[in-house]
Amino acid sequence: MIREQLGGKAFGLYWLQTQGFLVPEWKVVLSSELDFIFQDNHGPRECHQNLLTGVFRSEFLKIAEKFSAWSDDPLAVRSSAAVEDGEIQSFAGVFESKLNVHGIESLAIAIEQVAASFFSERALDYLRLHKFDPAQVKFSIIVQKMVDAEKAGVAFTCNPVTKNRRELQISWVPGLGENLVSGLSEAGEILLDQQGQVLRKTMPSFWSPMDDLSAEEIASLEKTCRHISDLQQRPVDIEWALHAGSLYILQVRPITSSLSEETSDHQTIFDNSNIQESYCGPTTPLTFSYATKAYEKVYEQLMRYMGFSLREIEASQFRHQHLLGYIHHRIYYNINFWYQGLLYLPHFGRQKQDMERMMGLEKPVDLVHDVVLSRSQKIKNLPKVFRLLVKMGIEFARMDALVAGFDRTFWKIYQGVDRTSLYRRSAAQLLEELEVIQKKVLAIWAIPVLNDFLVMMINGRVARAFESAGMKDEWKDLLRESELESLQPTMALYDLAKKAQSSSELMGLLRDMTVSRGLELRLQSHYPDFFEACMDYIERFGDRSMGELKLETLTMREDHEKLYSVLREYLAADIDLSKVAQAGKVDEEKIWMSYRNQSGWLSTRRLRKQVRKLKKVISHREKMRFHRTRSFGLMRSYYLEIGARFSAMDALAEGRDIFFMTMDEISDYARGKSVTLSLRSLVELRKQEYQQSTERDVPGQVQLSWPIGWSQQKLPKEITTDTVGLKSWSGLGCSSGTVEGLIKVVRSPEDATDLSGLILVAERTDPGWTPLFALVKGVIVEKGSSLSHSAVIAREMGIPAIAAVPQIMQQLRSGQKVRMNGSTGRIELLDESADLRAFVDHSALEV
Repeated sequence: MIREQLGGKAFGLYWLQTQGFLVPEWKVVLSSELDFIFQDNHGPRECHQNLLTGVFRSEFLKIAEKFSAWSDDPLAVRSSAAVEDGEIQSFAGVFESKLNVHGIESLAIAIEQVAASFFSERALDYLRLHKFDPAQVKFSIIVQKMVDAEKAGVAFTCNPVTKNRRELQISWVPGLGENLVSGLSEAGEILLDQQGQVLRKTMPSFWSPMDDLSAEEIASLEKTCRHISDLQQRPVDIEWALHAGSLYILQVRPITSSLSEETSDHQTIFDNSNIQESYCGPTTPLTFSYATKAYEKVYEQLMRYMGFSLREIEASQFRHQHLLGYIHHRIYYNINFWYQGLLYLPHFGRQKQDMERMMGLEKPVDLVHDVVLSRSQKIKNLPKVFRLLVKMGIEFARMDALVAGFDRTFWKIYQGVDRTSLYRRSAAQLLEELEVIQKKVLAIWAIPVLNDFLVMMINGRVARAFESAGMKDEWKDLLRESELESLQPTMALYDLAKKAQSSSELMGLLRDMTVSRGLELRLQSHYPDFFEACMDYIERFGDRSMGELKLETLTMREDHEKLYSVLREYLAADIDLSKVAQAGKVDEEKIWMSYRNQSGWLSTRRLRKQVRKLKKVISHREKMRFHRTRSFGLMRSYYLEIGARFSAMDALAEGRDIFFMTMDEISDYARGKSVTLSLRSLVELRKQEYQQSTERDVPGQVQLSWPIGWSQQKLPKEITTDTVGLKSWSGLGCSSGTVEGLIKVVRSPEDATDLSGLILVAERTDPGWTPLFALVKGVIVEKGSSLSHSAVIAREMGIPAIAAVPQIMQQLRSGQKVRMNGSTGRIELLDESADLRAFVDHSALEV
């Protein structure tokens, strides 16, 4: 009630006085004393006109007479509307103030002019903008004695730029503070941290030392302003003045200007250079929730496996739960937490460098630093480090046996499920079985992660050795391993194509018919052996598709047309993979001779051994990644069946809507813990947000402040590039060879057609792209590293490959002609025009 009577600004003065702060003497003209303005029910425009033309001058003179005792003092006249200086809007600068007012008549005119400002077009527009009815807004007017200030200014108890609440900014000018607010004088500025230490101080060069704030004045201002802020429990904007050694507080109001845009000093780096190879582009909530749970459980298992104490594992739980981020429906690594995990390993700097190399980070991150230990701390920590190194050494030494054991256990879990009988399970049985399978699979996944660490370490060691000899790129061709399991689907497709070529009628059938038009019925009746071979392929490799780790992906197992589509490409291209092991054969001895000439025979012998190890563990990695693909395929089958049950009971509009729920939401809905019963509404909202995410670009690396969910909305919707017009680019050479040809820019699986004889350009590729590599002349990917799947497979197939070419997807168009050198990573544009005649399926062409 007091605030309503006094108005916001006057109530602030009243509050300051009651708290014991020094405030210049003031009085208020209450809103009830100004009711004459509204006589005859005049509207805002009529009131404004009456005030401007002096219709009520005699009434204002009566009000001014009440201040006759102050007639010789300079006075300030300010507005004090009930809506001013609130928590949401401050109305700063909307209404007028009058300073240095002398005499009764001048005071009456000043009060009249301030009152008129309440009805100005600017004020009325501002009121309406913020949903206030001008006719209902009460206002009072403050009359206050002015302070003959030596220095005056404004203090913000949070940084007005970054919104950091631990920093305080003081701006000031010599004399009256009005010169600062109006911009008539240049100001000095001081930024203080939470301890009162000066972070930054600037002053006009022409000021005299007397114009500066003394250390005592700064300390007094800081103490008083923080005290006011603490009392109000919020950041505030404080007007102040210094006179004769006393600090006067002229006004206090909440800071309302976008405090939500606070830039926290805790910045989180998210990077998807590596993980987008597995989860390319927008990903649904179910996939993200499963990936998050998988990372948490797997790294917990890894710590148990490596002998960490229960206390250390529990202390790491929060980090393990946040290894991934979800930025506009893209899955990212939370780099802060990954680096924190590396602190458990010796030689943090080297491990960090190796991890960045393996992840293909575009920009190294330095938010987490190694812990510098004293000599006594190092001695105390020595047994723990020794045990970890010994354990790692033992496990790394028996990696072959560990991988073989993992392989046996996985097949036992996988083959214990009969997918063809899932439809006979009840919904409850499906969910229970799924959770048991997930638990079993994740319980053994420490081995693939341990192997990945070994790949990272050996690869870093080998890379540093070759780089020290001046051989940055050539050595990568030594990593070819002809027995990669990832090549099996490609070789099996090649065998299917060879079978089809044995019959011109069968080739014609595959070329002219689709599954929707009865292709499989014809194959089953006329070519049963070939049909059985196709079904066997789908059973063995049907989960290996582009986007295979995204549960929502429509794989070959669900859509058989995907198999026949690739077969048609193989038949049309008439490719020959019988010599794939010899494709692009390089002279390995020449590479080793170059290294030996630089580093000597002993170093060469040691490095040869390391390279053989690296090839072996990369082969292990590819094998276990295929098991990962199979496990995700198994999960997908269960979730599709559960979604079908939810749809049948009308909880979801369609079965595939299950992918827009999280794991916990599915379980909670089934078991009576759901906080949302209207799944259809929830899914519809998620679909809308997902669609919006598909229509925007997101950088590969982003730095966001807390809260992440809010700050990510401030990311630009499009990524702009300043490299328009370039005719050459450099990336990371991953597989040697130089080719020229037309390019095809592939942005989605739907674009991945008619690739024969072209150079494939993509943002990134996952293992499901492997069969397409047999069709193309070369591969260029925007993201990735020399250990990315695209690089590994390209080397095996003798195809030139370049990775980590920044923003190349925005700069090339399908049909342009380029020359690419897979050794140096150099790309040259030979023909800017797009030759559309090179493409059979123009509807799939990206231009």
